[in-house]
Amino acid sequence: MVQALLGHSPETFAHYRRALHETQATNDLRNHAMAHYHMALLFEQLHQPDPSLLPARHALRNAQAVSYRLTVMNAGALLARLYQARHRPDSAFHYQSLAGAARDSLYGPEKFQQLELLAFTEQLLRQRALQQQQTANYQRSGFLSLLAVLLTVALAGLGQPPPSPRQPPAERAQRPD
Repeated sequence: MVQALLGHSPETFAHYRRALHETQATNDLRNHAMAHYHMALLFEQLHQPDPSLLPARHALRNAQAVSYRLTVMNAGALLARLYQARHRPDSAFHYQSLAGAARDSLYGPEKFQQLELLAFTEQLLRQRALQQQQTANYQRSGFLSLLAVLLTVALAGLGQPPPSPRQPPAERAQRPD
């Protein structure tokens, strides 16, 4: 892709052909679909729509086989543009419908509801964690306050002279002053 951005089309096509060969050897349909899609996209960018059709169809077929909706959406949209340019509205509509269905499954209302539920759940978890933290802080504060009172009492007791031994009441009465 970097080579394509730099305008080095032959190197880019060679890179895509190697990727197609390697992904086919390892039966990696997801990356195989992506390589086909990027090759088709490069043909389109070079204003060569006819050679773009076959890799775009391969990209769509392989992406559908592994339920890779992003490439289904992108390849479907590319095929819709290519067939629209060839004045074949029936084919363009077919591929646009496939792209739209993939887009809806990626970004549609159901996904939005799932994302909202996920965000709500995360917010609830954060609130619970905050409440637990506040409870722990409150308990720690109470414990430290109690410790401070006990320490104050203990220190106050250390600062006073020891109590004098008390004489039993009977001895006090017999002793003359």
